Amino acid sequence: MIVIEQTGPAVQAALLTYTSTEECAQFEAQLRAALATAAESFDLSAAEQVLAHWHAIATMAANPPTDE
Repeated sequence: MIVIEQTGPAVQAALLTYTSTEECAQFEAQLRAALATAAESFDLSAAEQVLAHWHAIATMAANPPTDE
């Protein structure tokens, strides 16, 4: 099983490796928007949610289901 750290750079690298460039661009845009909001509000919850969502996608892409 490929383990991906739940960090922005790790998720970005995994998305670039295992998904399309469009999906990676969506992740980048969503995380940047959430971080911009956090810069104003000091609330990281939206950024954490974006990261968790895309971490799950990256993990599934790196470890596709098998018959086993």
